[in-house]
Amino acid sequence: MEQTRDQAVQLLNDAKLASDANAKVDKLTGLIELVVRKQPALLQEFLPELVLLQAEPQKPVRLFLAQLLEEATAAAPEPHILVTSLRCLTALLGDAVPAVVKRSVLAANPVFRVVLAVAAGGGLHEAGAAALREMWAVASEFKSAIIKLAVNHSNDGVKLNAIKFLEQTVVLYTGDLLPTLYPGAPSEALRMQPWPPSHALLKPTVLAREAEAHLMELVAMLKPPKVDSLAGPITIVAIKVVSSIAQQRPNFMGRVLPTLLGLASRCGEEGSTVAVSTSTAVKAALLTVLRCRAPTALPWHKKVTKGLQVMGAGDAAEAENRKVKEEPQAAPAQGQPGGPPAQQQVPAAAPPQPAITPKAELDQIMAVLGALAADPHPQQRGMLNSFVAGLQPALLADVVIANMARLPTRGQMGLAPAPAPNGALLAGLMQGLSNRPATPPGPIAGPRPPQGPPPVPIPVPVARPPPNIQLAPKDLTHAQRAALRRGAVERILAATKTPARHFRAGLLARLATKAPKQDGVADEMLESLLRDFHAQGGYALVMKWLFSLYVADAGLEPADALVANTATGMEVDQADGSAVESKPALLEGLEGEEASIATTESRIALSHEAGPSGQEQRSGPDLSGSQYEAVLLAVCEGVREALPAGDRTIARILLEAPVLPSPGVPNLLRDLCAGGGDWATLGLTTAQNIIMLRPPNRFAALGVVLDVAVCKQSDARGKAIRLVANKLFPMIALAPRIERFASQQLHSLMERPKPKPTAAGKPALPAGGKRLHAANVQLKQPLTAANADEPGASISEADGNRLCGLYCVLCTKRQTLLRGLFEVYAAAGPGGKAAIQKQAPALARVVGPAAPALIALVNATPPRSEPLMLACLYALTEKDKPPEALVKACLAQHTRRRDPRWLVPALAGMTRAAVVAVFPSLLNLDAARFNDMIHRLRNVPEEGKGLMNPSEILVALHTADLQKEKIPIRKLILALNLCLDQRDVFTPEALALTLQQLVVRTPLPPLFMRFVIQTQALAPKLKGYIMELLGTLVSRNIWSEPQQWKGWVMCAKETAPDSFPALLQLPTAMLKEALRQMPPAITKQLLEFATSGSSPVTVPRTTLVLLKELTTAVPRLPQPAEAQPAASGSAS
Repeated sequence: MEQTRDQAVQLLNDAKLASDANAKVDKLTGLIELVVRKQPALLQEFLPELVLLQAEPQKPVRLFLAQLLEEATAAAPEPHILVTSLRCLTALLGDAVPAVVKRSVLAANPVFRVVLAVAAGGGLHEAGAAALREMWAVASEFKSAIIKLAVNHSNDGVKLNAIKFLEQTVVLYTGDLLPTLYPGAPSEALRMQPWPPSHALLKPTVLAREAEAHLMELVAMLKPPKVDSLAGPITIVAIKVVSSIAQQRPNFMGRVLPTLLGLASRCGEEGSTVAVSTSTAVKAALLTVLRCRAPTALPWHKKVTKGLQVMGAGDAAEAENRKVKEEPQAAPAQGQPGGPPAQQQVPAAAPPQPAITPKAELDQIMAVLGALAADPHPQQRGMLNSFVAGLQPALLADVVIANMARLPTRGQMGLAPAPAPNGALLAGLMQGLSNRPATPPGPIAGPRPPQGPPPVPIPVPVARPPPNIQLAPKDLTHAQRAALRRGAVERILAATKTPARHFRAGLLARLATKAPKQDGVADEMLESLLRDFHAQGGYALVMKWLFSLYVADAGLEPADALVANTATGMEVDQADGSAVESKPALLEGLEGEEASIATTESRIALSHEAGPSGQEQRSGPDLSGSQYEAVLLAVCEGVREALPAGDRTIARILLEAPVLPSPGVPNLLRDLCAGGGDWATLGLTTAQNIIMLRPPNRFAALGVVLDVAVCKQSDARGKAIRLVANKLFPMIALAPRIERFASQQLHSLMERPKPKPTAAGKPALPAGGKRLHAANVQLKQPLTAANADEPGASISEADGNRLCGLYCVLCTKRQTLLRGLFEVYAAAGPGGKAAIQKQAPALARVVGPAAPALIALVNATPPRSEPLMLACLYALTEKDKPPEALVKACLAQHTRRRDPRWLVPALAGMTRAAVVAVFPSLLNLDAARFNDMIHRLRNVPEEGKGLMNPSEILVALHTADLQKEKIPIRKLILALNLCLDQRDVFTPEALALTLQQLVVRTPLPPLFMRFVIQTQALAPKLKGYIMELLGTLVSRNIWSEPQQWKGWVMCAKETAPDSFPALLQLPTAMLKEALRQMPPAITKQLLEFATSGSSPVTVPRTTLVLLKELTTAVPRLPQPAEAQPAASGSAS
């Protein structure tokens, strides 16, 4: 008990220090297991600390506190425990969270029933009267608070539970029998007994008046106008509750039926707002009244029938009435078939006699009386008096009569008294007696049934000495022994309701262990268990069986199985499998295998309680291939087929089994994970629990999880990777092995040359090569690739994703692993590179742009891993502005490598002047990255505006120093074409603004006139502006720049006749040169335009003369020497 107390103190301190609500609840769950279910005696010490949790801000903790108090009152039904629990529950009723209030009201039903039973059993004595009065006062306050919630609370769920509590209170207060629990008895000994004639606390008349008041509060809720404001579910539940009370307590018919009939009339009216479900509930309640045969219900049958007719249920009402009329007529007919009942005089019936107590029950009661009378302790004497006072008169008379035959004779008066019975046997007898249904009280003055004539004495012959007969035993055959063993097992398996169910499990386990395999006893037990596992108490039987097999297969002798300083033993309860403490005294008297099994259970329980540690503990004997392993795996497979995946029985078996043989259990876990969905969740959760709670099997279970983390099933693989990264990798003892496994899987992506054939024609292994780790199990779908580690094998992208996924996730937990990822990428094949590069963006976003490990990698990127690094950088800076350290690292890489791709991630962190300075290098980008660069310049993250607008980008391109970076002119032409292709970005307004900024530069940019021609073609609405620009260029002597002059002439030719005013502004010599490069038709049109008088410019006379000469001159074909400049001009 001291060890349990120390564990409880540790759990309580951990719960107080835990900041997370779920962690706090987990600690409190373990505390309940210790101080409520295992050692209820510790409640007196720990309950004052636990009730302080009502001030916790987390809702789950306060919800759990209500459950804790409910279990505490059932485990230790003592006045001071009940007072503390009731006060805490009363405080929780005022909680601001409706869920907490609802759970507290739900706990009120069993708690108040226990309070009433304790008050009934303890109020017959003066001892402890003050504590009982305090308990009853606190319980009354608690009840009043719940009544207020039933009427006034805003939450419907709280109201429903409060109304149900009122129903229980009314029924308990007005019954003929009262729940009674005597002092010192457990809550399982609660029994229904008649009201005591005189009680210090409970007065039947007072409680009846309180019950009637509570009923009237319920009835008032169903009267208008209150019923119109109630929610539909509240109204339906209230109707069912008052109907149930009237059915169980017919004397309340007059209180309930007027209100129900009023609701019936409202349901029958047209335009009524009562819901259809409410009408159905009222009909059902009234039909229940018609079925009631109590005298107080009969006068209401006519009114109830009318009410049902109003509601449209007249046929159902008539059917019930016919049943009532037919029943009284059938009774005389059975006893008097010969004549009418009115003509015969029937004598008055004798009063009913109490039934004779069955012999089995009578023997059980006498055993309890003998056990109590044999104990000289004063407390047991008080329990004896209370027990006798609670017996019904008829039952007590049968006990006296039966005991008269056992009175000692005169010669036996000096014999010593019998020894006191075992305490456990006494508790079992009293518990079995408490489960006996109470016999309703009846008159006791009537005579018993006639016993018949007195027996005639029969002469008894004189006994003779038995003859001396020698009988030789005859051995059974093997078949007979097998049949006998199977028959015994079958009969025990069929006896599921036996009171000795704890012994049943141990006996079956021993029989199955000792039986030869050919008998089929094990198969019979498995088949019976799996037929209905939980109803058969399967978990308890399986654990007993496994422990018995473990002792037998491991060859443990009783002396070897004993554990030094073992203070407790563990016994699994049949119903729910919960562990309950058994006193060391129970181990006394066990010999041989029984002692070995008991102490082995204790040892394994203690080793599990020790918790996980960083060191691998001794795993015990190797039982692979044994009967123990076969039964363990067969049970788990059978449970898997019989129960759904949501059932955690397999996990419980594997956690509590004495030992987990390999490779059977790991293969079982792999099979579970291969099932996918909930089965994969069950397998991984079980493996995690084994890792945490069973150190000897830690690394075997870890191997299962790691194998699933690289399997081909994406759903199971994702769950396993999350489990490893979030739960297992942070553990210091597991991290090196997990990292090593992930690194091995990642290195399997590396390309290795195919081995050269040897002289024998067989491939040689790589020099110094070791085969990488591969899963050695076969699931429904293979967990790992079959050829992933073969030298020279080509790995697909799908296999690459599977093999590198775990390592990539681990990089987010430990950033120093990033370098290994980049080194493997450099040596990986196409499939491996595609897989790693596919996961790189998400990995980079999790790591973050400011991670020191990432910046160090940018400064020193492993050779041939630049594409992966660039993919990470592009993903990092797509939506976030890069930090200064990352910008410097990218610029340093560009300086070393002269690769413009390193500039793009850094653009958002650079100034405009710095960007303009590196524009020549950006011209070397491919089309996709160039367009991405344009997008980044226009949209800088976190600033809401661009670093450069479209016109500034075009100006920077035109003015880029191509000679400095030795960039060919074709690169600039390609870049301008890419920009102009984005018409939604580079709009006509942006193009006009660009021309305005470029035309004032001296000299003009090399591609200026080419850009003018492109602008005229892309934005026709700018034609007028371009014609003005041509005139402006004439005033700047555009012919002084040969390349620009060629472009000017080409633009004038393409825009004629709109360009005629600009042509007429040219000097005569330059006009002549320009017209020689144009078709003669343009010269003729220009002459007509100049002589028409509509020219906006003044035409010199020399110009007119030139135009006439050129028009009247005989047209000639251009010479080859003259055709070449035209061609070069068009090319420009």
